[in-house]
Amino acid sequence: MVKASEALVRLMVDADRDGAVFAKYGVQSMPTILFLDPDGKEVARLKGRDAKSVEAQFKEVAGKYGRNPKCLKEYAPAVTRAKDEGKPLAVFFHDDKPGSQAYAKALDDESLKELYEKIVFVKIEAKKGAPEVKQYNVTSPPIIYVVDPAAEKPESKPYRKIYGQKTTRELKSNLEEALKKAEKK
Repeated sequence: MVKASEALVRLMVDADRDGAVFAKYGVQSMPTILFLDPDGKEVARLKGRDAKSVEAQFKEVAGKYGRNPKCLKEYAPAVTRAKDEGKPLAVFFHDDKPGSQAYAKALDDESLKELYEKIVFVKIEAKKGAPEVKQYNVTSPPIIYVVDPAAEKPESKPYRKIYGQKTTRELKSNLEEALKKAEKK
């Protein structure tokens, strides 16, 4: 259950100090667990109290409304998630040099928010000899491969390889182009 709740923002409300919140949501007893969307609209209330029911409901709500990390940190789970969600996979290979730091900063830009809902991102450190680095034949990061995660060899026919110095706007444009190619498939 703790793992399932990591994708949710948790707030504790005190009945004595926050009576208006209790009234707004019609809370009549404690403990009461409400699930709200980012706009504060109630999407569910905790139903069961046994561990399995609680965990199942947390997972369900987190899957629909939870905060997902912008970039996953492990390749295999990212591939699985992209396949499960039917989305392209963006594999960002980086190192500690300024070029990679500029890409990372650009990827954090708010203007890319919409793309994080349409593409699964994974951030891989380009260490010599790492399996993914070998698989994608990465020689000089930063580089982003946008691929079909369901392909037998996704690295062989990427929707787009993004490399070289890019502004946030150029990076967004490149990612949108890759997304269009993926949608045509």
